Amino acid sequence: ALIGYDGRTLKATMDELHLATSFAGVDNTGATDTTTALNAAIASVGSGTLVLIGTFKISGSGLAVTCNTFMYPGSKFTTSSMSTDAAVFDVTARSRHEGVRVEGNSGVDPANGTIGIRVSGLNASRSTFVNCSGINCKYGGVVRTFSVTLDDCRFNSNTCNLSMSAASSSVQINDVKVRGGNYANPLGTYAVKIGDPDATTTVAAGQPHCQGISLNGFAVDGGTIKVDSALCVSIGTAEPIYHENPTSGIGLELGTAGQDDYVGGGEVGPCV
Repeated sequence: ALIGYDGRTLKATMDELHLATSFAGVDNTGATDTTTALNAAIASVGSGTLVLIGTFKISGSGLAVTCNTFMYPGSKFTTSSMSTDAAVFDVTARSRHEGVRVEGNSGVDPANGTIGIRVSGLNASRSTFVNCSGINCKYGGVVRTFSVTLDDCRFNSNTCNLSMSAASSSVQINDVKVRGGNYANPLGTYAVKIGDPDATTTVAAGQPHCQGISLNGFAVDGGTIKVDSALCVSIGTAEPIYHENPTSGIGLELGTAGQDDYVGGGEVGPCV
């Protein structure tokens, strides 16, 4: 038998792939709101992988993502009448996602609070994102659970491109790795925020949102990296961070006056 990439038979690997448009009502032309049909497809896939080819229009509270996904190059999610502060692609179970792209409406979604891709909750810990991207939202990416990996992702032209914060002390954002990619040109001041003081949280004042965050090998042109309420943050120690022309004039901001205002055990490597 032919052997797949992880040692299983090719048939076993292929049996786990489910084409989104094979499910009833899923539209991939971008002409029709396909949120309800696509959520039903996601629920049906279980532990398999949903393959997305085309343009998928998403509205309301977005997609509740509990399966693995693969989005074919050139494909994307677009938005229409998103609920305030909702995520287009909301990952709530441990899973792997490759190539997912969210394109918000620059005239609507940043002010509406729209989030491109969010991963949150205990069940979503240890999720992985590869070559994922988001533009024209308030937040391109939001991480609110632990042991998340972002490899070669690109979040650009959002109010804040990447935000990481703990919703509670029981689900901190420990052990998050951001490797490669691009987080440049935020619409606001911050390209990346760790321990985001603007996020809703029940973490008590004076307590950390995270330990063991690593940021390596990506660009943040035009924006500031902000670290607050965090311990053991490593920035550019394995691969340099490329950084120029922050709009605030500050490349790296540690702590926030009026917030917890502390960072402990951080390490900063080359930033070029």
